[in-house]
Amino acid sequence: MMKDIEAGHVDCVIVKDLSRLGRDYIEAGRLIQKTFPAFSVRFIALTDHFDSLTADYNETSLVVPVKNFVNDSYSRDISGKVRSHQKIKREKGEFIGSFTVFGYKKSEDNRNQLVPDDYAADIVKKIFAWKIEGYSNLAIAKRLDEMGILSPMEYKKLRGEKFQTSFVTEAKARWSSVAIKRILTNE
Repeated sequence: MMKDIEAGHVDCVIVKDLSRLGRDYIEAGRLIQKTFPAFSVRFIALTDHFDSLTADYNETSLVVPVKNFVNDSYSRDISGKVRSHQKIKREKGEFIGSFTVFGYKKSEDNRNQLVPDDYAADIVKKIFAWKIEGYSNLAIAKRLDEMGILSPMEYKKLRGEKFQTSFVTEAKARWSSVAIKRILTNE
């Protein structure tokens, strides 16, 4: 966004509230009071009823920095609480991720508990057995593809999981040595 502002492509920035501009109150204040005016950019925070075009800077010179400071403190507080809650869940053995690793699924009774996925767990057992027999990761991947066994990504698609990846994949994802290594090394 800043590159577009500096290039003159943006003349107005609209956010829901001041907290959406930035969590760091010093940086947010610098943007509102220095950067945006320097580039003739109008700034509007809807729910905070702030519009730089009509703002009385004598009145807002104290209010805006205080709100930005409160937003900064609030986001740090919430972040700490979330991390603490997740730590407690992990210590209790609860699963907190969005997607399970290949070989497991979320329990129907308790979404924070993992249970073996019979189909995938059987494949994981075969992978470990073949590795013990001396097969390389690539040889295991080729063997699984030759047997027509669904790769972890294809299995997620089959189960209807809304799973996206930034990795470039073929129309039908195949097994790879990286996927095998991940399964073998992920405790």
